[in-house]
Amino acid sequence: MSDLIVVGMIDEYTEGKQFTHWGRHLTVVPYFEHHNPQVIHELLEESTRGLGRIVLNFGELELVGPKHDIPARFVEENEALHELHRKIIANLAEIGVEISGRYAGNQYRPHVSLKRGNTLDEASVTLDSIQLAESLGQGYRKIISTVTL
Repeated sequence: MSDLIVVGMIDEYTEGKQFTHWGRHLTVVPYFEHHNPQVIHELLEESTRGLGRIVLNFGELELVGPKHDIPARFVEENEALHELHRKIIANLAEIGVEISGRYAGNQYRPHVSLKRGNTLDEASVTLDSIQLAESLGQGYRKIISTVTL
């Protein structure tokens, strides 16, 4: 089983890139397990078919996390992004992958965390692709596929 996550990278990360620290990104679907990343890639292609690019407008800087010490900028209300999130979760459920918890469904609050000196000065960015990443263990991750919106 692989630990997988669907993200929208703001910083450019190409397929195959391995890293220990995330660049600027927003989580589209939180971590889940599946044995075949290719099946998930195909599910993402189906989920995004006909969607097109998504313009993300950001609110002011806020502090998040248990200690309120992580700077983040939340995406202002965006129906297209929420619809993408719901569609992927519904399609995952059809293949037996249940996504729930505080970062999914009605509790989904898309944002960009600005850790380790990352900044987000732009008022808006255009999300033109989503990435499927895999946790490799020992803090390493890898972008394993990209789906164009």
